[in-house]
Amino acid sequence: MFPDFDGFARLRAHDRSYIEPDVQDYLQRGIEAHQEGKWEGAIVYYDEVISLEPDNPTLAEAYYYHADAYRLAYGVDKVDEVITEYNTVIELEPDNPRGYERRGFTYLFGKGEIDLAIEDYDKMIELEPYAAEGYARRGFAYLSKGEIDWAIQDYTWAIRLDPNNATDYTNRAGAYLDRWDFDLAINDYTKAIELKPDDNINYHCRGLVWLRLQDWENAKTDFATAQNKGLDITNFVHDHYETVEKFEEEIGVELPEDIVEMLIKK
Repeated sequence: MFPDFDGFARLRAHDRSYIEPDVQDYLQRGIEAHQEGKWEGAIVYYDEVISLEPDNPTLAEAYYYHADAYRLAYGVDKVDEVITEYNTVIELEPDNPRGYERRGFTYLFGKGEIDLAIEDYDKMIELEPYAAEGYARRGFAYLSKGEIDWAIQDYTWAIRLDPNNATDYTNRAGAYLDRWDFDLAINDYTKAIELKPDDNINYHCRGLVWLRLQDWENAKTDFATAQNKGLDITNFVHDHYETVEKFEEEIGVELPEDIVEMLIKK
């Protein structure tokens, strides 16, 4: 239909003005399409960057964005292609932690390869030992693997390096909860709420810990706050445990009727 690439690319990128084929220009146009959520249009531009000048130092960036666009456009359908491209990014820039971070993310969430993800996060930390993100990423991988103590250790390092990241407190609280360290879980959910007071999920999670401690009033307050901030908590028992009895068995506590009424939809 189109005799040359630029005609096709201009259609896919919604008729942007013509430019002579140039690596930097195509990369910029790809990034613009990427930022606008036009993943397939962005892929067309990144393809052209990669094909025009294979030895250009821009290539690592093009592969990085190309893989990210594939992940966003096609999800798990293209997960192997995404990993292959992150392999190329790492070959081109072996000392850049971002390639390891994205490949680790893809291993973890795209393929469920937790150990391979941890290896990539190990490399991230080796390259940037004072960056909180690597520890937080690896902590989540350990948490997914059920290695709770290692997860807590990594989240603790992440929090020391970046004490204002609410998500790390939330995730560490979940790890403490898995270890039945209820007071420590309460402390972390409370800190997460201080940092992000409008995030309704932390109120709900803290409410569930209050239930385990049989602190009914604090539990009801947190559930009500979560509900007022837009979280529908009334399907919780059904979605996660099917029945109130199974939920009570799981947490080892018999719940008051008024709390049961808050947690199940009538």
